[in-house]
This record gives sequence, C-alpha cells and structure tokens, in this order.
Amino acid sequence: MNPQKKLIRAETYTTNFNSRHARIIKSKSQPIQIDKLFQEKPQQTLTQSQQTEEEDETKIKKDKWMSRIFKNHPNLLEIRERIIPITQKTSFGKLVSKSHTEVKDHISRKVILSLIMQHLDLKGFSETIKILESESKVPFQKHYSEKSRLEPLLKLGIKNIQSVWDLKLETKGYQRESEKFDPETEINDSFLFDEFDEEDEDENKKPDVDIWSEPPTSNKNLIWLDNNSERKEIKNATLNKLIEYLTDETYSNTSFMHTFLMTYQSFTTPGKLLRKLFRRYDVPRGKLSEKKYQEKKKIIQFKVCNVLRFWILNYFSDFNERHIDELQNFLLNIETKEGKTTTVKTLNSILLKKISGNTKKDRKISYSLAPIPIVPKNIFSPTLTLDSIDEEEVARQLTLIDFEMYSKIKPSELLNLAWSKPKFKHRATNVLKMIEKFNEISLWVAHTILLNDKVKKRAKSITRFVNIAKYCKQLNNLNGLMSIYAGLDNSAVYRLKFTFEELSKKTLEQLSSFKQLMSSSSSYKLYRETLNTLNPPCIPYLGIYLTDLTFIEEGNKDYVNGLVNFYKTHLISKVIQDVQKFQQKRYNFMPVIQISKFLTNFPKMSQDTIYELSMKVEPRNSSRSDIN
Repeated sequence: MNPQKKLIRAETYTTNFNSRHARIIKSKSQPIQIDKLFQEKPQQTLTQSQQTEEEDETKIKKDKWMSRIFKNHPNLLEIRERIIPITQKTSFGKLVSKSHTEVKDHISRKVILSLIMQHLDLKGFSETIKILESESKVPFQKHYSEKSRLEPLLKLGIKNIQSVWDLKLETKGYQRESEKFDPETEINDSFLFDEFDEEDEDENKKPDVDIWSEPPTSNKNLIWLDNNSERKEIKNATLNKLIEYLTDETYSNTSFMHTFLMTYQSFTTPGKLLRKLFRRYDVPRGKLSEKKYQEKKKIIQFKVCNVLRFWILNYFSDFNERHIDELQNFLLNIETKEGKTTTVKTLNSILLKKISGNTKKDRKISYSLAPIPIVPKNIFSPTLTLDSIDEEEVARQLTLIDFEMYSKIKPSELLNLAWSKPKFKHRATNVLKMIEKFNEISLWVAHTILLNDKVKKRAKSITRFVNIAKYCKQLNNLNGLMSIYAGLDNSAVYRLKFTFEELSKKTLEQLSSFKQLMSSSSSYKLYRETLNTLNPPCIPYLGIYLTDLTFIEEGNKDYVNGLVNFYKTHLISKVIQDVQKFQQKRYNFMPVIQISKFLTNFPKMSQDTIYELSMKVEPRNSSRSDIN
C-alpha cells in the first residue's frame, strides 16, 4: 500500500476516534444500563421474510456482518463506541518488534486508558476524560507534552485491522505477513516503553496518589532510620514522601538528593518522577494566609528547580526526547505565567547546552604529556601478532579500551541487577559490554597459549601474559589484570602440568601474587585493601561491584509494608559511588589504532574448543616424554 494512504488511514481513524468521544459527551445524561441489554424479550411470531432473513444470517459476507449486527442492535453500537479503544488491545499487544513483545507481552488496561485520556486532553475533550475516569476508576494524570502518545500506537495497531477480524472469526493459525517495521509507523522505543515500565505491578507497592493528596506523615507513609546520627535518614517511605523530603521547605539534605537521583530508577521511572516534580511545583494555597503561602510556594518552587538543575547536569542520559519536550513545555508554562525569571533562564541554558553537547565534561583530551607509544616496526603489517608488540604497550592499549567502557557506565545500569535480567538488559549496555570484553580477553589468553604445539612455546606465551598482567597492575588496571589472570587460571590452561614446570621461579611467584590479590577469600579482603591505596586513574575489577550489588539486592526487599525500602537504595548508592570514584580521571596514553584493532577483533571461540585443544597438546595420563 502507498505510505501516504497509510498515513491518511491513521489520521482518519484518529478523527473518528475523537468524534466517537464527542458523541459520548452528548449522551452523558443517559448512561447505558448494561444489564438491561441482556434481559429476555417477549417471544414474537416471525413473518416469512423475517424467517428467510434469519436463515441467511449464516451466509452473510464478512464485510456486511458487522453492519448487520449494529443495525439490528443499536445498543451494542453505543457500547462499542465507548469501549473500542480498549478492544484494540490485541493489536496494541503486538508491537511488531519481537524484542519488545517478549518483554512486554501485554499492555495493561490502565496504560491504554492513560494513553487515551492524554490524547483526549490534547484535543480538548475534558468532559469525556471525566466520564472515562468515572467509569474506569483510572485517575487522569496531566502530561506536559504537546505530542500524543496514542497516535503512534494506533498507526501500528490499525495497520492490518482487517486481519484482526480474520483472527477473531475465521482463522486460528493467523500470522502476520511481515515482521518488519513499516517506515511510516516506526517509532522510538523509549517513547513507548518508558511509560509501560511505570505500570509494572508490585504486590507490596502502595497505589499511587497525587503528591498533594498524600496523607499527613505517619508510620504508614514514612519511617525514619533509627541511628545516632544528627541528620535524619529515611528508612522506608512512599514515593510522594521521598519527593516531599527532597523539596522540603524547611530542610535541606544534599546527600539525600545525590542518593535519590542516583537510585530512583530502582523504584520509579524518569517520566513519572518528572511529572511528580512538575506537580510539586504547583503549590496549592490550602488554609495558609497569603503571606505564608507565598513564602512556602517560593521555597518549594526553588527546591524543585534546584533538583531539576542537578538532575539535568549530572544524569542527563536519563532523559529521552519526550522527557525533554515535557521539560521544555514546563519551563515555557512558568515563563508564560511568571515571566523570564533567573531560575528559568538558568534551567533553559543548562538544558540547551546538554542538548547541543556543549559542556565542559565533553572536552577533548590533551596528549601533550602522554608517553611516546612503543610501536613495533611491522605496525602496518596485516599479519601483526602479539609477539611483535611490546608487553607494556599491550597493557596500555588494553587499559584504554577498558577505561572507555568503564567510564561510560551509568548508575541506572547498576540498579535492579539489570545486567542479569532480560527485561532490564537494555539499561545495562556498558556493563554488558565490559563483561563481554572480560570474557573475550580471558578466552583469548587461553586460546593463544594453546595454539602453541610445543611445551616451551606455551611456557613462553604464559610468561608473556604474566608480564602484560604485571604492567596492567602497575597502571592500576585491576580489571585488565583479572581478565588475563582468568585466562591463565582457565581449566584448559591450568591442567598443563608439563608447561607450568617450564616456567621460571620469578614467573611462578608473580602468578602466585596475582592469585593472592584476586582471591575471593574474606570477601576479596586483600583486593579491597589494595584498591583503597590506589589513586585515579584506575580501573577496578567490575565483577566485585556486581557481586556486592547482587548481595544487597537479594538480601533486601524493594518494598517494606508497601513503602520504598530507601535504606536498600542507600546501600546500593554507596557501591555506585565507589564505581564513580574512578570514572572521572582518564589515562593519558595515546591510542595506537592498529594495536587497538588487534585487541578488539578476536576470533570467536568457545570453552569447549579451547579444552579440546588442551587435551590435544597434553593428553590426560601422558608422560613428559610423550609431549613435545
């Protein structure tokens, strides 16, 4: 079909959708009595023409079937007019992209109604929204966005609308003709799926209420941590109470703001937090005098803007395109009502700089004091090998590769064990890249050693990797050190008895020191003590942080009696702060492209393949005389 016609169909559907709800407004005074539709009617004698018509019901063509039903039963037509957005749930649930339908097989009724009401609000159907709120018991939350979130879904949902009819009435084994996105209906993933995350139900979570309707503080919505600290710390609270405390007019706690914005995605989403802050900004007067109201309003609004400023400056990656639109509309609304205040100017300036990427953090690195790279003579050779590259330069280039990934890890990647859960893996891109690289290096080390068919060559290869690991340690690249050591400690290498007998005493002692440093005994006690003595630049071993986070996640509930377990998020924030501690200061080494490519383009190999090689070069129960 012509793409232009598809757009016309989508627009027509949306127009019809609005007109249906306009008709609902007119019928507001005459609510439908569902139970009356199904009451028995008195039996009547049918005429011959009516009997003939009934006999032909089974032979009706499918394109006339629907119109005949609604002609004979006008009440059903009126019901359909009211619930048709919800009946399209079948189409909504199939958003073409398998990667997301596997994660979000169903879209809840609440989400669909929220999408409809947001669309109706943009079109000005306020009375219809009130009717939907009343009938569905789903409260409408104002969205500071000028774009409908419903229309992109409708474009997907009605693409094969006739096929939905077929699915329901004729075929059982229906499948789509194409699994590919249509260019006219393709939409941004985050635009759709960020909001669905908000609707994830938790049986221990209290239902959401408007922030200004939150009950007064009690042990039902806020519990303080019982400690000897002079500064109060929240143990458990509702989301509204956390935001109240974040923007409290009588109290300031910068540390709390850092912890909250670092970890909030473990219990809510950026979109929901943003809208609650917008709502918090609209301070109601209540029973306060004009003077006290103005004082309270001024402080709370300043606190809200301060939180937004800190959020934009430090966690701008949390915002997608829709969030930025909402934020800009919010600032525009303030400017319209209150004029161009200093606060609005500052927020607009920061936001525009972040959008354009013009920030101090993004400045380029100067290599003026960088050591001269140790480049081999055959650097441009297509057959460049590890043996021709200096061991220290290998360690430098590995360190640059590791730091590039480590420095990009965001706090949200370390929440909810995102790297280990299919539903949240899209959040942990850099963590997963670093895990993958770690495994690649360790397998590459083992594979490189086992490619040598002679004992002395394997021993020489092991010695070379030990030296590279030693240089990694000198550069404070503990993650690189551990990835190489993991390859040397691989069962396929560790079993090479005759190869290890050929190693020098110095190499064996160095290997032993690595084993002690990276030992997991006493919760990596020696490693942690060593790390505390190091100054940036440094790349810690990421696996230990992931282990710590796993213990915290599995040992503490997300909610306690329906309240957010903020004590848990406080523990998580300490680990994240440890990660961030080494993300700022970069290494001052010059990248050597040829060596970097060599260290990032390893052949794919499996543990089984490597172990087969090991058994080939040193068969089980063989003697030294049997080995080359």
